[in-house]
Amino acid sequence: MAGHSKFKNIMHRKGAQDKKRSAQFSKLSREITVAAKMGTPDPDMNPRLRLAVNNAKALSMPKDNIARAIEKAATAGDHVAQFRLGALLRDGRGVKRDERAAGEWFTRSGSQGNVDAQLAMASLYERGKGVRKDKREAAAWYRRAAEQGNAAAQFRMGELLAKGDGVAKSEAEALAWFQRAAAQGHGRAAEEVRKRGGRG
Repeated sequence: MAGHSKFKNIMHRKGAQDKKRSAQFSKLSREITVAAKMGTPDPDMNPRLRLAVNNAKALSMPKDNIARAIEKAATAGDHVAQFRLGALLRDGRGVKRDERAAGEWFTRSGSQGNVDAQLAMASLYERGKGVRKDKREAAAWYRRAAEQGNAAAQFRMGELLAKGDGVAKSEAEALAWFQRAAAQGHGRAAEEVRKRGGRG
């Protein structure tokens, strides 16, 4: 009986199952992308995306496929979506942890002025996670965030300048950054201003 071998039956059955599973993955991938574009690419903050990701996980969709679907939304250029995707990749929430890719998304977002992404990049460079350890680059990212008025970044710039860590040591400039942060209510910055004899 030609054409009725056990192997052929298994092959045809598996082919049909793979085709069905591929269609399900495509549908889920589209739903994840749409949900990420409509809200944020963070499943914790976007219930529709959380449902889509949970459905994908229930069907054993690989984490890389889920990440690609979310990434598709971030490639549209929205700096908030890019930052959130970077955070997901850095923390490994819902996707495979990848600090190098997180750094790429933080760089895109930070270059568009997203302060949170700038702080994240500074931290990655300071710790050498996903990027080479580079104190100068970390200081440059802290400066970007500090110049936009972020008190935590202003405080960190003061610390770096006081120690000469990644930047030329400058007590006067350190004091100025501490004063800016203290003016926004940053407690540790106010202490540093008092220690240095400035008003705070």
